[in-house]
Amino acid sequence: MAIPEWDERYLEYRPNHRVSLLIRAAIFVPAAVLLTTLLVFAALQLPGTIILVLFLGIGALAVDIEAYHTARDLASEPMTSRGRIERQWKKGRFLFFGRVNYLLVSARDEADPDANPRNRLFEVGAVAALELQPGDEVLTTHWPHTNAIIALERVARAPEPRS
Repeated sequence: MAIPEWDERYLEYRPNHRVSLLIRAAIFVPAAVLLTTLLVFAALQLPGTIILVLFLGIGALAVDIEAYHTARDLASEPMTSRGRIERQWKKGRFLFFGRVNYLLVSARDEADPDANPRNRLFEVGAVAALELQPGDEVLTTHWPHTNAIIALERVARAPEPRS
């Protein structure tokens, strides 16, 4: 799939999307291997390491899932989805450093418009979050497994509420 060229209609555009995916892989894959290896060694020493196994298990599971999805994206191509924003919210990052804006979009794959809509969770920047509202229809080019956005544009505004 060809990545769209930058245009002023995009609320969010990340031309270096492949590099950011490679950086995620460089961080999460070795961390997943390390945590899973530590978990196996700690599990071999049970019952004296039960607390360590619990903490390592939770951490290894989270990092393994992220590494798995990132590795799958490296082997796949970006996709385009179109759908309506169902929900939008902000959340603090780890230890309340920074803010993250999320969009929950009921999206259909543009390559298969007859498929049932699937809820996809996207992380967007502050400008896109301010411009968009629930009910808007958006067109996103993104990686299929991590849902990392490459390009995001609003196709239609939400209908105005009747008074």
